[in-house]
Amino acid sequence: MKKLGLVVFILLGGLRVNAQIGKVYDLLERLEERIQLGRQHLDSVSLSDKKFVLIKDFEDHIERQFIIFKTKSVTYVEVFDDKQNGQSSSNIFMGDVVRKKDAVSVRLTTLENRRLPIPMSKNLIIAKQGELLYLVDANTKDRWIDQEFFEKQQNKKKQ
Repeated sequence: MKKLGLVVFILLGGLRVNAQIGKVYDLLERLEERIQLGRQHLDSVSLSDKKFVLIKDFEDHIERQFIIFKTKSVTYVEVFDDKQNGQSSSNIFMGDVVRKKDAVSVRLTTLENRRLPIPMSKNLIIAKQGELLYLVDANTKDRWIDQEFFEKQQNKKKQ
């Protein structure tokens, strides 16, 4: 009798575990569907000769950062504008770019024609909202906006 009770207990426990595993698989499938819906499939968008801008306004200074893509290379420019004395300073980095689907990896190896001891890198994700093409920094969530969008907006305002 004890053996029969033990067998029934094990079978019921196995069925319960199997039901929980089924729920886990259903949850994983729903998560995968959400990820696929969130992906925009911008593989065909060319970044060659594109310029992206990020502007940060702080209390004492303004930072303007530009990423300029060429075919296989990239230029990254930082411009710092001091609000108190009106002076500007800049850093110009050069490097290479690797793109895989919607992800872009930028590795900056030189600063104003001097080799950096440790290369700087940025990991970006291409995104599009309406006509606006932008890059999202994977680490800081900063958004780099396509400069052509700014130019189109200014031309619309002039007309």
